[in-house]
Amino acid sequence: LYAGANDGYLYAIDALTGALAWRYRTGISLVPEPPTAVDGTVYSRGADGMLYAMDVRSGELRWQYQAGESAQTSPTVNAGVVFIGSDDGSVHAIDASTGSLIWRYRTDAAVTYAPVVVEDTVYVVSWQVYALDAVTGRLLWQYKRETNKQPTSSPVVVNSKMYIPYSGGWTELFADTGEKLRDCCGRDTNGQLLTAAEGILYWITYPTGDAVYRHRSARYNKLNADDDLSATGELWGKRWEGDDWSRMDFPLLVTGGVAYVYNRKDPGTLHAFDALTGKELWAHEVGRLNRVPVIANGAMYVADGRSVSAFVLPAMPSEGVATPTPVPSPTPNPLQTGR
Repeated sequence: LYAGANDGYLYAIDALTGALAWRYRTGISLVPEPPTAVDGTVYSRGADGMLYAMDVRSGELRWQYQAGESAQTSPTVNAGVVFIGSDDGSVHAIDASTGSLIWRYRTDAAVTYAPVVVEDTVYVVSWQVYALDAVTGRLLWQYKRETNKQPTSSPVVVNSKMYIPYSGGWTELFADTGEKLRDCCGRDTNGQLLTAAEGILYWITYPTGDAVYRHRSARYNKLNADDDLSATGELWGKRWEGDDWSRMDFPLLVTGGVAYVYNRKDPGTLHAFDALTGKELWAHEVGRLNRVPVIANGAMYVADGRSVSAFVLPAMPSEGVATPTPVPSPTPNPLQTGR
């Protein structure tokens, strides 16, 4: 388990015991997005734009690469190439083995979200949307967004379509051409909480037509999952609908047929739902989180700003509700995950 911190260290933590394996001092606060570990190397980004590549076992620095003077995004690694964006608007493709620059492309504004790679195409959102050839960096298409709202996350690509999230909805494009299909959902949808898994698009909406919700001071959310199997751009049929919550900040995590949702309304609760039916499987208090949870090896890892905790995830029950089993931590971890 790897995590960057405001104290300038990248920490490697044993995923089973919580013991510190090694740490590497960069001397600069690291970006809030999690590091990326691929093929024996972990890649982490400093807020000053420096990209670090370290051996996953020893923490030894293999190479470093300066990309701009500041950055907010974590790297994306695909087919031996590291793709990163920078606040100066540039996108860099770097050889994962040597740290050498392969190509660089300049966009119109800061690249504040990680590039998305699908097959041989790199999708980048700055103020506009770009599709670049992953091998050469050649521009394949560019979409000039029609809304003045700033994108709120990396694009989501599913079933040959792309979704550009922003506060209040998203724009849907054909991923191969950049042709616009539609704008979706208006003010009732938080596009930042958009995700996709196994061909299904998931998002969180804000009901506004119910007088009960208008009466309350807090804004409430509703979980929805819709089929995204039609290329016509017609409205999707609703697959399932969950209960109401407030204060949801992170996208749904969908894996193994389960959708995980975090609600930071006190005391901070993690919910698990059957991704097909929407039935709630379990709920567990995990406290305040300031990072998206990570799921790996049958466990979920969560950060609260001072430490990292691990929960063993139960198998999806056929009946009833199960709860995750906390894994005891041997000693407090010095990791500081907040910004």
